Amino acid sequence: MISRVIITLGVVCISVIVLILFWFLFFLYGTEIAPYSNFYIKLTDIKDNSITVSGDFHSSGTVYKGHEYTIKNNILYISIKQGSPTNKYRSGSFSFEIKNDFTNIEYIYLKDHKETFLLWDKNKG
Repeated sequence: MISRVIITLGVVCISVIVLILFWFLFFLYGTEIAPYSNFYIKLTDIKDNSITVSGDFHSSGTVYKGHEYTIKNNILYISIKQGSPTNKYRSGSFSFEIKNDFTNIEYIYLKDHKETFLLWDKNKG
């Protein structure tokens, strides 16, 4: 009888520790593509070999955790990653430079999970 109680308590304790560990890892490393409505963004410099982007999240509880970009059919798509604050990621402000050959880029779009938003049109400058 006592051994069953000890085994049950051991299983419960291990389960709680595993759940806490998963929560901690998600909190520390969890990122997702940020919806456009969560931040403002500005293209600060556009050159043939680099593009500089800056912005800031509206909420102090959301921080910048990186970006992704893809180029398809002379269109550059940029996605911003967000997450919760940690010791490594403390700020919602961001500025980054993407280096690549952008001579043929005609449009730059911001892309989130649902939509794309035009940031720049080569024909309009």
